[in-house]
Amino acid sequence: MSHFIYKIKKSDGEIYKGEKDAKDRYELYRLIKEKGEEIVDVKEKSGKGHSFFKFSIPFLHSVKTQDKINFARMLEKKRNY
Repeated sequence: MSHFIYKIKKSDGEIYKGEKDAKDRYELYRLIKEKGEEIVDVKEKSGKGHSFFKFSIPFLHSVKTQDKINFARMLEKKRNY
Protein backbone atom coordinates (compact mmCIF):
# COMPACT_ATOMS: atom_id res chain seq x y z
CA MET A 1 0.00 0.00 0.00
CA SER A 2 1.08 3.53 -0.75
CA HIS A 3 -0.02 6.74 0.90
CA PHE A 4 -1.26 9.51 -1.38
CA ILE A 5 -1.98 13.21 -0.87
CA TYR A 6 -4.49 14.59 -3.34
CA LYS A 7 -6.68 17.49 -4.36
CA ILE A 8 -10.20 16.63 -5.49
CA LYS A 9 -12.85 18.59 -7.30
CA LYS A 10 -16.36 17.75 -6.15
CA SER A 11 -19.31 17.74 -8.56
CA ASP A 12 -20.38 21.17 -7.23
CA GLY A 13 -16.94 22.62 -8.10
CA GLU A 14 -15.54 22.70 -4.56
CA ILE A 15 -11.86 21.69 -4.34
CA TYR A 16 -10.49 20.06 -1.21
CA LYS A 17 -7.38 18.18 -0.08
CA GLY A 18 -7.20 14.71 1.38
CA GLU A 19 -4.99 11.72 2.09
CA LYS A 20 -5.67 8.07 1.39
CA ASP A 21 -3.93 4.70 1.30
CA ALA A 22 -4.29 2.73 -1.91
CA LYS A 23 -2.54 -0.13 -3.68
CA ASP A 24 -1.41 2.21 -6.45
CA ARG A 25 -2.35 5.43 -8.24
CA TYR A 26 -4.86 3.68 -10.47
CA GLU A 27 -6.78 2.27 -7.51
CA LEU A 28 -6.88 5.75 -5.98
CA TYR A 29 -8.29 7.22 -9.21
CA ARG A 30 -10.90 4.45 -9.34
CA LEU A 31 -11.97 4.99 -5.72
CA ILE A 32 -12.33 8.75 -6.22
CA LYS A 33 -14.16 8.41 -9.53
CA GLU A 34 -16.67 6.00 -7.95
CA LYS A 35 -17.68 8.85 -5.62
CA GLY A 36 -18.35 11.10 -8.63
CA GLU A 37 -15.34 13.30 -7.89
CA GLU A 38 -12.37 14.26 -10.05
CA ILE A 39 -8.70 14.26 -9.04
CA VAL A 40 -6.99 17.58 -9.69
CA ASP A 41 -3.55 16.69 -8.27
CA VAL A 42 -2.06 13.61 -6.63
CA LYS A 43 1.33 12.94 -5.04
CA GLU A 44 2.66 9.82 -3.41
CA LYS A 45 3.87 10.58 0.09
CA SER A 46 7.36 9.22 0.65
CA GLY A 47 8.17 7.11 3.66
CA LYS A 48 4.89 5.20 3.57
CA GLY A 49 4.08 1.92 1.94
CA HIS A 50 6.35 -0.90 1.04
CA SER A 51 9.36 -0.24 -1.10
CA PHE A 52 12.37 -2.21 -2.13
CA PHE A 53 14.76 0.21 -0.46
CA LYS A 54 14.05 1.11 3.14
CA PHE A 55 16.70 3.81 3.21
CA SER A 56 17.65 6.89 1.25
CA ILE A 57 21.03 7.56 -0.31
CA PRO A 58 21.24 11.36 -0.57
CA PHE A 59 24.18 11.55 -2.98
CA LEU A 60 22.31 9.54 -5.64
CA HIS A 61 20.08 12.54 -6.32
CA SER A 62 23.09 14.52 -7.51
CA VAL A 63 24.43 11.78 -9.83
CA LYS A 64 23.51 12.27 -13.49
CA THR A 65 21.17 9.71 -15.05
CA GLN A 66 23.69 8.80 -17.75
CA ASP A 67 26.34 8.09 -15.08
CA LYS A 68 23.89 5.76 -13.28
CA ILE A 69 23.22 3.93 -16.56
CA ASN A 70 26.93 3.55 -17.27
CA PHE A 71 27.55 2.27 -13.75
CA ALA A 72 24.77 -0.32 -14.08
CA ARG A 73 26.18 -1.49 -17.42
CA MET A 74 29.65 -1.91 -15.91
CA LEU A 75 28.20 -3.94 -13.05
CA GLU A 76 26.36 -6.16 -15.51
CA LYS A 77 29.51 -6.74 -17.55
CA LYS A 78 31.46 -7.56 -14.40
CA ARG A 79 28.78 -10.04 -13.32
CA ASN A 80 28.94 -11.87 -16.66
CA TYR A 81 32.69 -12.63 -16.30
